[in-house]
Amino acid sequence: MLKQTDLNTILENLTRFLDIPESYFEEARSRYQAIGNWLERDGSIVSQYAPEIYPQGSFLLGTVIKPITNKDEYDIDLVCRLYLSKTIVTQKKLKELVGSELADYVTAYQMKHPPEERRRSWRLNYSGDARFHLDVLPSVPEHDDELNNEIAITDNQQSNYARICSDWVCCNPVDYAEWFKERMKVQLQVMRENLAKTLKARAEDVPDYKIKTPLQRVVQILKRHRDMTFDGDPDDKPVSILITTLAAHAYENEADILEALVNVVTNMANFIEEREGVLWVANPINPSENFADKWQEYPQRQSAFMDWLARVEIDVLEAVNSVDLPSATKSLKRQFGENAINEAIKGVGAGSSTQTFTQYTKAITELKNIFLARHRQAPTWVMRLNPDVRVKVAAKEERNGFRPKNYHNNGPPIPKNTSLRFTATTNAKKPYSVYWQVVNTGDEAIRAKQLRGGFYESSQIHKGKRVRIESTLYTGTHWVECFIVENGTCVARSGEFVVNIV
Repeated sequence: MLKQTDLNTILENLTRFLDIPESYFEEARSRYQAIGNWLERDGSIVSQYAPEIYPQGSFLLGTVIKPITNKDEYDIDLVCRLYLSKTIVTQKKLKELVGSELADYVTAYQMKHPPEERRRSWRLNYSGDARFHLDVLPSVPEHDDELNNEIAITDNQQSNYARICSDWVCCNPVDYAEWFKERMKVQLQVMRENLAKTLKARAEDVPDYKIKTPLQRVVQILKRHRDMTFDGDPDDKPVSILITTLAAHAYENEADILEALVNVVTNMANFIEEREGVLWVANPINPSENFADKWQEYPQRQSAFMDWLARVEIDVLEAVNSVDLPSATKSLKRQFGENAINEAIKGVGAGSSTQTFTQYTKAITELKNIFLARHRQAPTWVMRLNPDVRVKVAAKEERNGFRPKNYHNNGPPIPKNTSLRFTATTNAKKPYSVYWQVVNTGDEAIRAKQLRGGFYESSQIHKGKRVRIESTLYTGTHWVECFIVENGTCVARSGEFVVNIV
């Protein structure tokens, strides 16, 4: 029988397989430090501007993954910040300054390929066994405040690229990385202290890159699933910043990779907002910036992302519900690649005493049987579900004046007299109506004649979204479901959102 610890071990082994080898990591770090030294040397045309090179993106976040094939390379993203003012330099001039120095670096070190100009950066391609390239992004400080990490970057497709102006594309990879670290701080500290004990070192002396939290592992797994799903379709492939941001929002510092993965894939969509009819994945450092802004220009990318979100949830739960190692292996190979899973399953399956997935599957079956309750009323509308229209339910629990916190579908039991606020998020185009179905089960609800099972049109709005407020009054397993209705036709339903009450 497949056990939870076995699947967790497979996932951990998978992410170790996906990790950038430490030798490549150290080589990449050595290379970009060498570039920094080159920019600072006597004779450099940019040395007077206090050049600074530092990593950004997955290299900084610890979520780099191995390419699918040995023909592909690791993409290492770097920032080159010069202390210049936008009032005295154009984006074009800044990019030329950095590009000139990089060209001299390539010549001095007898590299085969000259710097390759990209839309925003310069790419350095290395020969031999390096298997990575460095993308160097020229930038200047966006603010005079030295403590502010926001940077203004070059972009040769901007209309003001070749003239002095204040309107540059901006980003803040340093503060984003700090936000990401904050989302996993509990497990980061626990793992740091455990590793420090093993190394007989002080916890503060253990560098971040030596630690991989469940959140980082989950992001690696999701990115690999994305790469396999969109292999051969790079244009519509979801960008990593969307996956990383939504996963970090959904993560709740689970210590177990499997538990974290299931939680993340079932809740990522809850953190996609709708602002005036536009789907929005806010930059947590600058909420006015939409990481999903390209969806307006390329609507097929929005559809591709939503389809992928649904696909990854189905695939993960399929693996979770596998009753034995062969069936789990077959499922995982399809999702993550044969070579990766062959490595991940080595040594898995020997004697563990934890709960088997047969028991887990039994629990799922029992839950499905509850949904057949006779008092659950059938929808009265024409049921014609539109695959392009979705509705997702999220919930927050409020108890005794404490700060509201997320309650997840079929989550741990909560006590009576807790207030639950259910929120519906949909991509349906207005006008439409929102209906909630509320169903109770159990002896207490029966005695109180409160099994319910009917429908309620949504009238409450919280922060621009349709909500339903309920109180936990009766012990048992209960649920709500949200329906989107257009002109008497139900075009989307959320599925049951289960609440367990003790």
